[in-house]
Amino acid sequence: MIREAEAADKEKTSAAKKPAAKKKKRAAAKKKAAKVGASGRMKAIWIILDPAHKTVASFEYRDKAKAETKASDLQKAKGKPYLVRMDRVPMED
Repeated sequence: MIREAEAADKEKTSAAKKPAAKKKKRAAAKKKAAKVGASGRMKAIWIILDPAHKTVASFEYRDKAKAETKASDLQKAKGKPYLVRMDRVPMED
């Protein structure tokens, strides 16, 4: 019986000496906001991209037909595919 009491005392003291495992909190991921002009308003335009995805020309949103015509003319002249894509840019004030 004495040995059992001593064993119980040892367990209590060893449990008290061990610090409890602390959980580390992860830092919250920062949300990246889209870069917007001073007014925060954006407008849509059509851009023509060359095979290296560099902008060749840009047109107002309402001039999609002109953009497609220009891209097909460039494709016929250069023999390489050109892409017409919509893009958003900050509005000028």
